[in-house]
Amino acid sequence: MSSILRSVANGQGGTLADHARLLARAYTNGADALILTWRDKARYSFWRPVTAIQEAASDGNPATEADPAWLSLIASPPYPEHPSGLAALGCAVADTMQHFYGRDEATFSGTTPGNVTRTFTSFSELCADIVDARVWSGVHFRFADEEAAKIGRRVAHWGNRHAFR
Repeated sequence: MSSILRSVANGQGGTLADHARLLARAYTNGADALILTWRDKARYSFWRPVTAIQEAASDGNPATEADPAWLSLIASPPYPEHPSGLAALGCAVADTMQHFYGRDEATFSGTTPGNVTRTFTSFSELCADIVDARVWSGVHFRFADEEAAKIGRRVAHWGNRHAFR
């Protein structure tokens, strides 16, 4: 997320003080979104796709069939699935940037830990990409990412209007 924030700040211009304000807002809103996310993870304690697919025979639904050999594209973290922490964080940061710059459109790039660079043309595209990536990698069900995106946006919406005035 830091590389994306730097890319946006460098691409949109502004003073050093402007960049500091953006980073303070984005990291604060992101941290607040993660606090709510972890509260909900503890509340729901929902299983991840790998567990659901491998153990489908024991889910009480005769219409599902287990696949004990199925694995997600990336390793599933060892904590509850719902809601997605990355989607909450990423969408809180995306909403913060939308509010900070007063628009959704902006061209920027970010590099993943796997050294893949992605280019975006809007802040909302970043949020949607994170949701899709977590589903496609097999570590989340779509509803966990979509709900986390809502959490991130709502937390940032509140923070953007009530903090850093």
